[in-house]
Amino acid sequence: MGFLKNIFAKGNEPLPPISSKEFKVAVKEYFAPQLREEGWKGTGFDFYKNESPLFYVLSFIPNKYGGSFYVEIGIHYSFITDIEGLQFDSKKLKTYELDFRRRLKDEDNNVEWQYPSDIESCSDILDQIWGTLETDGNVFFSQFNRNGEPWLSIKPSELDSKEQYSKHVNFELPPNARRAWLISQILGYYDKEIQAVEMAKYGLSRINPPQGQALIQPLNEIISKYN
Repeated sequence: MGFLKNIFAKGNEPLPPISSKEFKVAVKEYFAPQLREEGWKGTGFDFYKNESPLFYVLSFIPNKYGGSFYVEIGIHYSFITDIEGLQFDSKKLKTYELDFRRRLKDEDNNVEWQYPSDIESCSDILDQIWGTLETDGNVFFSQFNRNGEPWLSIKPSELDSKEQYSKHVNFELPPNARRAWLISQILGYYDKEIQAVEMAKYGLSRINPPQGQALIQPLNEIISKYN
């Protein structure tokens, strides 16, 4: 429908895409009900699913220039803190706050999804996103288990390159010291104290001040906690 309107628009000029605000209405009508049937909660453009201690997170992110958006999925552990030791509000999680995340791709393998020219066509796009979430999205989420995997199997030396750590996870990790700090928290939670200390020491060895300097104290706190 939107495609035909674009072709026969006045002066052969394509109709402008709908706004982010209009698309949010469509998400509420067409997409949110399907998420809630699968145990997701949330409103607007941000949703989460509690699989304690894991939280699955999904966010629609409008392009600041208009006309398109991104769909990000991510994972959060309820026990992970920020560098100041503060817990996240699980009911207000957004993917941009998460370190373990990636973007869903459209049928042409692009991460940037285009808004249609009319509200009626939103259901088609959201159906595509739903299908991608059930396939590609589930592949992402299935990497994470309540027993602590894949993190319990990753060795510090494997964090030096994407080629090495991609044997365990299929997305890009944050910088070396930060990835070590996050994983060391997970190891400690799952009673892998020795591994947590080794991972934290690795993280310290990868700090090159001023880059990563804020992680020195949190990493040392992990070493002190489990030594």
